[in-house]
Amino acid sequence: MGNELEKTITNQLPATREINQQAEKLYNINNVEHMTVVASPPVPTLDKGIVTPTDGLICDYYNLVVDSSVVDSVFVKVDKKRAIKGIYTEDELRDKYASLSLDAIKEIQRFPILVVPEATEYYGRASDDQYGYVGIIEKIRKDSCDIVLKCKFEDKKPIPLKKISEFAFELGIQNMDRAVTELNHTHWAIKPVNLIEELTEAKIDFKDDIF
Repeated sequence: MGNELEKTITNQLPATREINQQAEKLYNINNVEHMTVVASPPVPTLDKGIVTPTDGLICDYYNLVVDSSVVDSVFVKVDKKRAIKGIYTEDELRDKYASLSLDAIKEIQRFPILVVPEATEYYGRASDDQYGYVGIIEKIRKDSCDIVLKCKFEDKKPIPLKKISEFAFELGIQNMDRAVTELNHTHWAIKPVNLIEELTEAKIDFKDDIF
């Protein structure tokens, strides 16, 4: 009886089975003559294993941070009272992003960022040792008094602040005809300008491994 049952079950098995599996581990693979394995897509990363914004960059806008000190860290701190406030961000953009809600942060992180130190002299005039940096925002953290932006810059590839001052109009930087310009005022603004395109047209060398 046992031999007959074994023979009956064996005869009912198909000669060839095809299994499609998508997983980290595969199971039940005995007696399989043909198998298709679909691999999970890799996570996009930049150098040093940093994950890029998952939805890609939006270059129609950019973040401008004028810092009170020398840009010497990937962590950029902005006073909450000066974050996307005041006259340097258009009303429509200020209304949309100043709250720094989760949805606002998700969009803001898709905009490139230009971080520069405050110009040392009136009319946005900079000294020879002042430089700005272009990059992306990886994380935004809200502290009690400050907003902290964790950035990845173009391999710390500097742009002379004097050069940025020359092209201030094209970059949407305001009040350059006044003694106290936007470059003389510590703040964070969002500009409706394609930063990458404008810097490229101005033949300013800033690209490395991000853009």
